[in-house]
Amino acid sequence: MSVRSTAAELMNTEVVVVSPDDSVLDAAQSLLYKRVSNAPVVRMRDKQRVLRGFICEKDCMSCFADGRIYSRSDLKVSDIMRVHPMCIRPQTDLFTLATIFMQHGFRHLPVVEDGVLLGVVSRRDALEGFLAHHAAYRAASPEQRAQMLPDFERMDTRQFIIG
Repeated sequence: MSVRSTAAELMNTEVVVVSPDDSVLDAAQSLLYKRVSNAPVVRMRDKQRVLRGFICEKDCMSCFADGRIYSRSDLKVSDIMRVHPMCIRPQTDLFTLATIFMQHGFRHLPVVEDGVLLGVVSRRDALEGFLAHHAAYRAASPEQRAQMLPDFERMDTRQFIIG
């Protein structure tokens, strides 16, 4: 059993994305049709997805609930997206990733390098990673086990967070 232990190894690269120029109606329909709860907002540059923001079902729903979508049918994703979303680096390890999820309550985190979206890692991806890590830990020798866990008292998430 291989153990995926970094964001790059855990992330999903087949990510539903939207453009800042998309209408909120189109973005909401896309989220529903593709059965995802959120999407990175990207601009294409040289065939790379440059992260501009993040949008979720709640952002879209608030436009209906507060009436904005009824008075402004031209409402764009760029009008409601969260700019400068918290992102993580590809080398973020599993334990740091879990700490970030727990501290901030996010369900998904974009994995970004030099502003380019590489993928998205979810809490579910992290939990799958932990199950595989735990199985490997249980199968390891005592000497190997000592190398498999971080120093929990010295964990610092700041070096892995972008934005």
